[in-house]
Amino acid sequence: MEGPAALIYNSFENISDPRVERGHNHDLLEMIFIALTASICGADGWVDVERFAKSKTDWFRRYIDLKHGVPSHDTFGRVFSRLDTGEFLASMHHWIDQFATALRGQGTAIDGKTLRGSFDQASNKSALHTLTAFATGWKLVLRQLSVEDKSNEIPAVPMLLELLDLAGAVVTLDAMHCQRETAQSIIDAEADYILTVKKNQQNLYSKLIELFTQYGEDDYRVKGLRKQTTVENSHGREELFISSLPAKVKTLSTYLRDHWKIENSQHYVLDVTFSEDASRIRKGSASEISGGFRRMALNILRQDTTLKESIRGKRLMAGWDGTILDKIYAGFNAV
Repeated sequence: MEGPAALIYNSFENISDPRVERGHNHDLLEMIFIALTASICGADGWVDVERFAKSKTDWFRRYIDLKHGVPSHDTFGRVFSRLDTGEFLASMHHWIDQFATALRGQGTAIDGKTLRGSFDQASNKSALHTLTAFATGWKLVLRQLSVEDKSNEIPAVPMLLELLDLAGAVVTLDAMHCQRETAQSIIDAEADYILTVKKNQQNLYSKLIELFTQYGEDDYRVKGLRKQTTVENSHGREELFISSLPAKVKTLSTYLRDHWKIENSQHYVLDVTFSEDASRIRKGSASEISGGFRRMALNILRQDTTLKESIRGKRLMAGWDGTILDKIYAGFNAV
């Protein structure tokens, strides 16, 4: 495998092929490279992947053999539905670590997202719910982990944290994760946390309200207290947070604002630009695998500096023009 395909080979070569040796014509690593490239270029389903690859066969043959031509959409769907998701995500994370440097000082937002179109009523399969860790400064997806069916995010977060070298990072999470175990996991990883507090955490919430009431009565002139005020139009909510960081309010404010980049720069883009919420890929592990391709494609497009375009614009132009696609891959491989 040559050029951009080589990076895929180096990270994904240890994935087990679910097919028996005599029962397949298409190389698994070639299929992974095709699916990722198609996702970069606007393909949002296996039929689109097949269409794209057939229209760009000459481009692909510069980097891979395609000995038996382009796989059918049925082949993509069948093979990816049977892949071991643990192996795939481990390879994906290894691939990310090739260009994501140390997280010291980096805001790392963790949040969940449900792939609403992935439910399958006929087989009683719930919609896939995925946790991601997102580097807010770089706007990069760092890790992906699916929440087990009939479970929730709380026990999954410490597992996700273990997959990251968090030393020196600042981890931000919503109120669901204001848990002793989660806070301790972050501290054990030599990182800091900022956690949102809600009223249903009664003891903690009441204590914070009591403290703020006392500070207010003293006109916020308490020794050691730091204060910053910003006024803007929002949802009219008053939010409380706890943190292991020193009381440097401008720094805290920056990390709090940046937490919402996981919503605006990842979740929103995946739904609006990659049509993730509308995807009906749902058989076996295929919904999780396709989610991985979308996040890998988003990382590649985010790293690109050759085009002054939106993510949607970059997808369209890369799909139309192989020269642009080459530049996007070349720039990414050079990171």
